[in-house]
Amino acid sequence: MLNDSVRRLDLLRNDGGSVTVDGALVGGADENGRAVPWHGRVEVDNAVLSDGTDPILACAIGNGAGYAEFDGLPLLTDGDPTDGQVEVAVAVPAAIKRRFRTTRVRVEVRRARGRAVSVLPRDGDLPFLDDGVAGSMNRKRSWWTEAGAWAVYAG
Repeated sequence: MLNDSVRRLDLLRNDGGSVTVDGALVGGADENGRAVPWHGRVEVDNAVLSDGTDPILACAIGNGAGYAEFDGLPLLTDGDPTDGQVEVAVAVPAAIKRRFRTTRVRVEVRRARGRAVSVLPRDGDLPFLDDGVAGSMNRKRSWWTEAGAWAVYAG
């Protein structure tokens, strides 16, 4: 017998006409598994995570924490599938200049939360995974939350 306890969860919708339960990972890799940098504008509500000039290594869009990693670095860390917000992270290379030494590159992760996110690629076709399903985009794509849009029985 099913318990009467129901847990309401947010749903991510996208302008491609489908839903995203867990998240999307935007960006691709070469034949050796290394990230292929791309350029694009990434906005969460009115916050700009990338204006299109930075090389982006990966962009994660999620409904909960822990959806994606980049080189062992967690991208989404604070997601909550019940708060009505989408979590977004953009990984970009950042040069660390050291006096009298070679410049070192590290990965900087920019994060934001909000109701909606848009990604506008600038380099042609851009691969992505949406809940593990591969696709590509060459125009602006948007995701937004629908708070409490679906439910599961919690035991």
